[in-house]
Amino acid sequence: MRSTISEARRRFQRNVLPNVNDARARQLKKALDDAEAEARTVASRHIAEHEARVKELRTEALRELTAVRDGFDELASARLPAAEFSAELRILRTRQRRAEARLAEAEKVVTQVEAIESDPVAWLDEIARKYPAARIERDWEF
Repeated sequence: MRSTISEARRRFQRNVLPNVNDARARQLKKALDDAEAEARTVASRHIAEHEARVKELRTEALRELTAVRDGFDELASARLPAAEFSAELRILRTRQRRAEARLAEAEKVVTQVEAIESDPVAWLDEIARKYPAARIERDWEF
């Protein structure tokens, strides 16, 4: 029967395990363990990609926030007409909001990584529900 890893694990524990001998249980459990290991490998690759994205977002945002801070410092000591000062201030605030939005995006990615790390098999099964081509399916013998 074809199913996701989590579905197979539940079926194995409920219906199969109580009804098979120890040798058969070990054999079927190994197949499940192998599929779960494959899911963890896929999740690890995905996490690595997310971690790279978080670092990129964080680095970009910190550079921009540093530049904005320097711009605020320069603006504070500049002798500008009020209209020009106001325009420069608006530009700096806009840049600051964009940089902070990148940090918020990085935070969302970190939250996704936490969910993946907490249960990589469930994460992959959820991805499989959304995108059937991503399924790790087996013709389970039970």
